[in-house]
Amino acid sequence: MKTEIRKAVEKDENTTETILDVTAIESRLKHPTIFKLLDKLENGNSLIIENDHDPKPLHYQLSAEKKNMFSWEYLENGPVKWVVKITKKGPSGDNETDSLLLKSVGEIASENPEKIEVFKKYGLDFCCGGNKTLGEACTESGTDEKAIVNELNNANKHDEKTENNKNYALNQRANEWDVSFLIDYIVNIHHTFLRIHLPEASEYMEKVIRVHGEHHPELVKIKELFAKMNETLIPHLDKEEEELFPHMKNGETGDSMKKEISDAEYDHEYVGRILKEMSSLSFGYAVPEDACASYKYLYGLLKDIADDIMIHIHLENNILFKKI
Repeated sequence: MKTEIRKAVEKDENTTETILDVTAIESRLKHPTIFKLLDKLENGNSLIIENDHDPKPLHYQLSAEKKNMFSWEYLENGPVKWVVKITKKGPSGDNETDSLLLKSVGEIASENPEKIEVFKKYGLDFCCGGNKTLGEACTESGTDEKAIVNELNNANKHDEKTENNKNYALNQRANEWDVSFLIDYIVNIHHTFLRIHLPEASEYMEKVIRVHGEHHPELVKIKELFAKMNETLIPHLDKEEEELFPHMKNGETGDSMKKEISDAEYDHEYVGRILKEMSSLSFGYAVPEDACASYKYLYGLLKDIADDIMIHIHLENNILFKKI
């Protein structure tokens, strides 16, 4: 068995990379072998694994067990061969970069709202998954750390477009608002928006499916997900307005308040997962060529709802709840 593993491992003498042909290893030994090789890596060195299917389960296990110790980069992404470069991280030599990677995504977004557009570009969850460090978020999503850190740093250079960005302006103000005023803003703007437009989107969904459902079966799945989201979201809004928010305004603290906030964050995470799945099914709400006016309006509305929910949850998770 050791001979089999040795044959699968190839060391490139000219680089700091070790190449592993995972297909040459017995199934039960694959993950243990990879983890042993990773444990032996020095900072900055890489293990390149070659496989005949997507090694995503390994990515999840690596993220869970090794946290933010390794980066994950696809060199080839199927359909016949998958090649992944796993690099052991070390200090970058740049204290500012290392500090940024150790900060939570939500903290970065609330302190520096101009960076939100960068998170959206890379698909990093700054609201529901805001408690993860930037390094952890990059590892889990396979995002290049150097690229996103560079863009986040460049986002500090405010141009006129950034300064006029409504999300930037909102976050700057929200950090300064007191609890009572921020709650009123969330209810009057975001809760009201959802109470108006969630039923509207449901009506358009039925109409569009009747016409286009046969040729676009993804619409049926999107409708099911949207209905599930509404089943959680509407009672969630009611509970916030009737219980959580009044308790916050009254200055209540302690275990009871922590439990209410934890319950709200759980709902936020559930809704966030549904939004990701809906976006994936619709390819980011890309309108197909055969779409009618109602189809186009529906996808535009769903995107607006998703964007509003993301900012809404960000205001609660990363700003409001942190004030309690």
